[in-house]
Amino acid sequence: MRKKLYIMDCLFSIASCVILIIVQELCPQKSYSLRSYLIIAIVLVIAGISFVILKLNIENEKNIKIQERNERAQKILSNITELVKCKSKFYRQNTYKINFVRKEMPYYYNIHAYLYEVCQNLRSTIADIINQDISYVDVSLVYKYCDEKMWKWIAGKSGTSAATDLNEFIKNKDTLFSYVLENEDEMPTFCNDKKENKHYKKGRRDRLFDGQGSYYAMPITFSNNKKGLVEAILIISTYGVNFIPVKSNEKERKEFNIILSHEVVPYYVEVIQAELGALYIRHKLKEKLKDKEKQDKFIKNIID
Repeated sequence: MRKKLYIMDCLFSIASCVILIIVQELCPQKSYSLRSYLIIAIVLVIAGISFVILKLNIENEKNIKIQERNERAQKILSNITELVKCKSKFYRQNTYKINFVRKEMPYYYNIHAYLYEVCQNLRSTIADIINQDISYVDVSLVYKYCDEKMWKWIAGKSGTSAATDLNEFIKNKDTLFSYVLENEDEMPTFCNDKKENKHYKKGRRDRLFDGQGSYYAMPITFSNNKKGLVEAILIISTYGVNFIPVKSNEKERKEFNIILSHEVVPYYVEVIQAELGALYIRHKLKEKLKDKEKQDKFIKNIID
């Protein structure tokens, strides 16, 4: 709609100039009548008004973009705050009866469950931004420890068949997971139309919507100053809807990619990295305290 207004304003201005030239050609060279002067004045006024309207439309476009950016920031801040509340709830639930679960040592909450909530929160944020129902958006997160080979699901398993072996699936060169791992220097990767992308292998939900949808994918690594400790793959995918209309031009696609890469995803990546670090410490502690006697001693030292 805004583009049409710009085009109409430009055409209006051009038409005004053309009319002015025609009037000049039609009127006698020696002198102009009062009517001719009046027509010229009207044309100039119209041209001036068209220019002012065009300028106001440009300013309005800038203001709309600023407003949309502020609204996105508010949504993200609100949703990130919900994540903080979620972790607080995990702690609060444990205050009624202090329950130290050996599997979660040395933490007092389920890290996998919290990471799942992070993914659901991101899913909700994306749905809000593209103005679609959350059921059309999915967020997948898988991870593995860098010194091991076994990949594990956190969220997004519903997009694949229940019989799918995750490790075999990631090894498949035709999958987006494999493409992300083999092309980390090119990440993140953005695609507004899955149908035109050869790196995305259609899953169960894709087939329900004839492959229509979009995706955004990237690797995430938790590391110290020496080496990588945990690696993960994050994929945001839509089914039956696209991030932006399929007919959008290259500039519009780049603008939305920038929104995801700079205004939305980085905040969630920071949260995910922190929890991957917690998973690593828990994992290494479990290796160190393999037998129950060592675990009991560790728990006793914490209590004391």
